[in-house]
Amino acid sequence: MIGILLVGLFIILMFLGIPIAFVIGIVALLGIMNVPYIPEVTVPVKMLNGLDSFVLLAVPLFILAANLMNSGQISQKLIDLALAIVGHIRGGLAHANILVSMLFAGVSGAAQADTAGVGKILIPNMKKQGYDTETAVGITAASSTIGVIIPPKYPDDHFCGAHKCISWRFVLSRNYPWYPRWTRYDGPGLYSC
Repeated sequence: MIGILLVGLFIILMFLGIPIAFVIGIVALLGIMNVPYIPEVTVPVKMLNGLDSFVLLAVPLFILAANLMNSGQISQKLIDLALAIVGHIRGGLAHANILVSMLFAGVSGAAQADTAGVGKILIPNMKKQGYDTETAVGITAASSTIGVIIPPKYPDDHFCGAHKCISWRFVLSRNYPWYPRWTRYDGPGLYSC
């Protein structure tokens, strides 16, 4: 019975226009308050413990690094390098987008930083070259996901932070050839141009 009331409260709060984060928090708090043997102080304590992670600081710092690379013209130099390598191929700018994402992932290791750094420069350039907005954004979004595959990877740092292992040893122990995966990401760039 309480589950039906919580679902109803969720729907009512959503229709009232309350942001989804607050709706989920309110409904979860009311649900936990109805569970016996769990004190109400558990929810704020667990929320603060979840935020007390040094490893979670990595993603905003990776995005900061991407913005610094943009302001220092490093991203543009990576794009120029990628265009020199694959620019002669049909759809060269799309190929360069994927190659730059791979190079950028080797620096940051986070898809968010890759999107923030590469997307700010490449999406307008692709639109100038005649790509439609959906294709430019789609290729950039898809290619930025390679950031969690190429070392240094944010998930590896998170795992090592949680389990107290040494990050570089962990990466070396499970390193595998990831550059051939470029071909999986590069197919749509070749055929959409």
